[in-house]
Amino acid sequence: SFREIQYAGEKEKGIHDYIVKTRNSRDIRDSILGYLVGKKLGVYSIEKQENSLEELFIEMNKKEEK
Repeated sequence: SFREIQYAGEKEKGIHDYIVKTRNSRDIRDSILGYLVGKKLGVYSIEKQENSLEELFIEMNKKEEK
């Protein structure tokens, strides 16, 4: 499931980038691609990006502050 979806800007005219963050490390690219194709939206690329150790540390500190 999704934790957060961020709009990352318009890369080119009509081509938009989004960052989808998940609640776990499960690869959800197939699910996202299937959903977008079902909505008749063109997909130019989709990739999985792992968090760095620094990003994980920041994320854990945010959770502890809440």
